[in-house]
Amino acid sequence: AGVNGPLVILDNVKLPKYAEIVNLTLGDGTTRQGQVLEVAGSRAVVQVFEGTSDIDNRKTRCEFTGDVLKMGVSEEMLGRSFNGSGKVIDNAPKVLAEAY
Repeated sequence: AGVNGPLVILDNVKLPKYAEIVNLTLGDGTTRQGQVLEVAGSRAVVQVFEGTSDIDNRKTRCEFTGDVLKMGVSEEMLGRSFNGSGKVIDNAPKVLAEAY
């Protein structure tokens, strides 16, 4: 287990699934999200969306959600800017989803 760039490598994971969303809680209580990019037995490679700075592999708790990334859609999204995890990055109001 360890951190390598934007990736966190986790060992001894019970049934990790490709593309599964992972919630990471750092030692100071802040949370980040990531997605499983690779699975090899009980090892999972997770890309952390918000970056891996300050992640201590001994003090960070990981929760595998069982879900894949989902993003609500709406006509209000047209012309807007979002990051890779679907969060608004254009300083305009949040978009309310009409469907998932």
